[in-house]
Amino acid sequence: MLRRWSAALLLALALGGCAGLFSSFDVAPSGLRTSDDRLRRMLASGRAGAALEQLAPEGEADPGDALLRALYAGIVAHYAGEYELSNAAFELAVELSEDRRTTSVSRSALSLVTSDRALPFQPSPSERLLIPYYAALNYLELGDTEGAAVEARRLSALLERYRTDDRADRWLHGLLRAFAGAVFEAAGERNDADVAYRNARALGVDSILLAPTEGVRPAPDSLGDVVVLIERGFVAHRVEQSLAVLLLPEEIELFEDGDAEERAALAAQIAARVLAHAAEVLPEPGRRSATLFVTPPEGYTPPRPRRPTSEECERAATGDATKGGSGGSSRSGTGAGTARSGEEAMRCERRRERTPYLLRIAWPVYLRPPAPAAPLAVTLPDGRVELARASADISEAVIRDFQAERTALVARTIARGVTKLLVSRGLESELGEKGETAGRIAGVLGNVGTALLEQADTRSWHLLPGSIGMTRLRLPAGTHALSVPDGRGSSVDIGQVEVRPGRVTFVSARLFR
Repeated sequence: MLRRWSAALLLALALGGCAGLFSSFDVAPSGLRTSDDRLRRMLASGRAGAALEQLAPEGEADPGDALLRALYAGIVAHYAGEYELSNAAFELAVELSEDRRTTSVSRSALSLVTSDRALPFQPSPSERLLIPYYAALNYLELGDTEGAAVEARRLSALLERYRTDDRADRWLHGLLRAFAGAVFEAAGERNDADVAYRNARALGVDSILLAPTEGVRPAPDSLGDVVVLIERGFVAHRVEQSLAVLLLPEEIELFEDGDAEERAALAAQIAARVLAHAAEVLPEPGRRSATLFVTPPEGYTPPRPRRPTSEECERAATGDATKGGSGGSSRSGTGAGTARSGEEAMRCERRRERTPYLLRIAWPVYLRPPAPAAPLAVTLPDGRVELARASADISEAVIRDFQAERTALVARTIARGVTKLLVSRGLESELGEKGETAGRIAGVLGNVGTALLEQADTRSWHLLPGSIGMTRLRLPAGTHALSVPDGRGSSVDIGQVEVRPGRVTFVSARLFR
């Protein structure tokens, strides 16, 4: 068993350790991988078509995961005006996401000796909600309100799934409920629209965004409604933060020789030590923070695992494990005595060579972009400015998702670190039997190698907008030019909208800067 895990560790180091080490330095000032940062810049400069070419398998912007690649391609194709291609990518993302509900056992085992990057990527609940949101926008751009209604129904089902989730972001759910209602209304599905609007109203959505209820006169034939969706910036993205936890010799010995309950208690203590220094969000843009070194707190009393006494060590050295305490020996007990002698000899050897161990713990934290000063609004042709009636902070939503998983993530990381520690120490002992120098070298390389393998899983759908605003306008039938104030005294043109009498029309735009 030990040889199998040792081989897995060495293979992972050979195949992924060096690549992971060098890729960890391939980071832009934003904290993103250089290729991901370039992809963002291409989107922001209006080169969505060129960005789409970079997302081919093995391309420069390939994230290395089929589901994440589909999400990247879906949103980039949307902004490139390739709406059918975008929906095909999102459909693939939905299929892969459902397939991955059952995690591969082999990949989970590999993650115990490498990192969470070995696991298939899974979007967070808030990220999942935005898949049908963008798919519905694609169908609306294609003039297919029935297709948009199908996506609105999928969106509503997801919202119901997460309704009782404490981490759910109220403002995002409210905006998406109102959006789904407007899509149902545009498709003529009145009952579904009423349900969506009722749910949106329960979440505090401004009534102006909701369709007139029964008994209220609809818009005259000369007027039509326009639902405006304004996206802005980029969502908070993940960067790596790490700690190097100094494990005392007594703690290492307890991990090696303690029972399951003792190991679990010690792991909980170390987890508390890590969480006391762990951040959830980095306050401002910049490269990821340097590794912090965490020592046991002042006054900390290390655990006292059962150690061989001097007399037991002397017996182990002479190979006589049957003297004392057993009242004699027999032929049938010879094998057991020899086994005990070997175990005691190993513990005595570790007792003489006790050295600390650096356990590297790496986890993702979110880097939030600077908040824009100007509120989301729409400028009408006559110069009037209409503020967004609903807005959602996507960064806040995905960070809330992460906070719910953070403790489990740190616990899993510590468990992986302990597994690597035991594998490394076991390999050191095996090689130490062939020579003291070889054993010590193996111990040092094992500690360094496991530290290199520990990489935080910083994958996320970082191409999403940082916020979404929504408002509803009632305008005369005809063509109207709309713009969005940029907060610097000017406006950004978001195009012309054709208002149809008594109908609901949609217009969406994204401000990248």
